[in-house]
This record gives sequence, structure tokens and C-alpha cells, in this order.
Amino acid sequence: MRHVAALIAVVLVALPFRSGAQTVRPGMSRSQVVAALGEPLTSRRANVMEYLFYRNSCVRRCGMHDLVILQRDSVVDAIFRDARRRYTGESSSPRAIPAAAARTRAAQARPGGRS
Repeated sequence: MRHVAALIAVVLVALPFRSGAQTVRPGMSRSQVVAALGEPLTSRRANVMEYLFYRNSCVRRCGMHDLVILQRDSVVDAIFRDARRRYTGESSSPRAIPAAAARTRAAQARPGGRS
């Protein structure tokens, strides 16, 4: 019975990886990120920081590419809008909100807008 429980636990842990999820964890190196996500669309450096940009399916709607931020070759943040990608750390980005909600908030924030 213990063997069955252990096997089930292993399968459950592996499911996100088998389903095609691309996972990034804090502390991963650039080479580990590239192994998980592939080569970035582009990258930028500033001192000890490196920014890796990845194409996603919602760039027109989201207004940004997916982003992985490294400090001294170690992941410190990631912002993903592509549903196939996951960051196991705590992202600095707020959660995406639907466009209609964003328009309502913007209208309410304008002078003379609803409160």
C-alpha cells in the first residue's frame, strides 16, 4: 500500500511538468531558465541585472512580453501572462485584470468620473 501511495505522489508532482508547463523558480540560473523556456526573444543587461523577454500569445492585449529578471545570474522575479508559464516565487507584478474592469477603474479615476 505504501508503494501505491508513493507512486501516486510522484505522478502528482510530475503532472505540471508533463502537461507542458514551463516553470521558473527563484534562484535558477540563466542557463536553467533557457533550458525551461528556450532562448529569449531578446535580453537586456544593466549592471548585475539581466532581463529576459519571452514572446507570449497576449502581447497586444497584455501590453508586454513575458519577463524573467535575474540578478547575478539568479532569478529574482518573473512576470508571466502566458498561461503555459509558471513562476513559483512571488511575482512583483499585480495580477492581470480584465479589460472591462481596467476601463471602469480608469473612468472612475478621471476628474468628474464616477466614484
